[in-house]
Amino acid sequence: MVICQTLWTNNKNILEDSFGWLTPQYHLMSWALSILKLAPHYDDIHLYTDSAGKEMLIDQLGLPYTAVFNEYNNLDCQPHLWAFPKLLTYARQDQAFLHIDGDVFVWHPFEKELLSSGLIAQNLEKATAYYRKSLSPYAERLKSLPGFLKRNLLSHNMRSYNAGILGGHDIDFFRRYVAAASRLIEQNDKTTLSTNFNVVFEQLLFFSMAEKEKKTVNRLIDRAIDDYGYHKEDFAEFPNADQLKYLHIIGPHKCNKEICDWLARYLRQENEEVFLRIVTLFKKHHYFYSSRLKEIYPTVEPATTNKFSYSKSEHFARLLNPGISFSTHTQLSSYIENSENALLKGLYKYEQKVKRICTKFRKINFSHLRQIEQASMRSIRFLKKPAEDRMPVKLYRNPYTEIIYTAFDWTAPELSTENNMNLQGADKHIIISIIPELFFSGYRELVLDEACVNIIVLTGKKISYKDLLGEISALFPPMENEEEYEAFCELIFLKVTCLIKNKMLLAEV
Repeated sequence: MVICQTLWTNNKNILEDSFGWLTPQYHLMSWALSILKLAPHYDDIHLYTDSAGKEMLIDQLGLPYTAVFNEYNNLDCQPHLWAFPKLLTYARQDQAFLHIDGDVFVWHPFEKELLSSGLIAQNLEKATAYYRKSLSPYAERLKSLPGFLKRNLLSHNMRSYNAGILGGHDIDFFRRYVAAASRLIEQNDKTTLSTNFNVVFEQLLFFSMAEKEKKTVNRLIDRAIDDYGYHKEDFAEFPNADQLKYLHIIGPHKCNKEICDWLARYLRQENEEVFLRIVTLFKKHHYFYSSRLKEIYPTVEPATTNKFSYSKSEHFARLLNPGISFSTHTQLSSYIENSENALLKGLYKYEQKVKRICTKFRKINFSHLRQIEQASMRSIRFLKKPAEDRMPVKLYRNPYTEIIYTAFDWTAPELSTENNMNLQGADKHIIISIIPELFFSGYRELVLDEACVNIIVLTGKKISYKDLLGEISALFPPMENEEEYEAFCELIFLKVTCLIKNKMLLAEV
């Protein structure tokens, strides 16, 4: 069976357009990790793209596709109908195939029984009020609409198939399906076809035609899922990928900073050379991208020294004064100095502390930071162990941990207004842990609650998980029964999980 993927750039600048991701570099990291996770399992993986896609994925990143079809340069297709090039890829197949989106990652090969099916999809999708509100109006808006699709659009039991993967052996069905989708687009007023129409001609039409023709569609995931039901823990939890076997970073998950961070970490673990090729394209976004990186990464391009970015202070200042702009740090500093907004001054003071810490981080041996990253990824195994097997494992804190005490939580991703901030009284201190990172901002920050602070303190020297539980339990009120002790153990494991996932805590596994 041929594996297919489709990238239509539509003349967008791949280095500037995020294609729905948090930033453009995560978009490229997604494509890289997707093919790199497929390559060990499949011998024939085809990319259908345009010249810009080929230049980036093949010529610059060197991704291991076995065949590349540069066929989508001058498509007569509305820019917002991004799913249509995928259908063109389906129609180009003359043998059994499985199309896999570039935001899908597999940790194990698909079952042979699934791949032997006439029609294959990711899962059955149930419409909620959200889909019905956004999609049902097409039943009246479209002048040319087959009855079987109209019935689905008007049904309170609206159904579709998620096309994260789509394919099968029934090539004739796919040709009829793509022809029907093409007619829908060609025979209706283009002004009525918004981006939501992608769901109609790709997913609802596929379901409606398969049902009309009484075709069996075998699904990777047997259960039906609500249109809003693609939860992070089921489809985007990278640390659990080996158990989940299949990840699909759908919709808003693409803009989740934590998920994108895990994507980068797993790509780096999978293929560090490809990761570095992408980083090199965005070197201005990486604080430690300098000549020192050549000590451990000889392939890195000539030296680029990036200045610390006071991004949060600048963002908050612009929220307070939308018309302001800062071309230099001196201008930002002067603006804040003359500002009467205490929150802005406090945020700037916090970022100044972070800058001083990052200056210290620059002196760290970069090879050691790389070793810590590798140890951090290995530490994820601790979280998957049965409870009894965790007990002898030694834990220790990141040796470069720095602490900042502040009255406010400045780590929140959205600093909008005073009412939206997680404000604390002046007499209550927030403790923020800072550790170095080789890439991106150069540091990672995490607010520590009292339990996490105790864990960080107790792991200054290596300590077994069993002994850690014992030391921390002594800080809690006496537990009267087994149920209370189990709740305590569950709480501490949640805290340890958070610290390990954020590289603050390491495990010898």
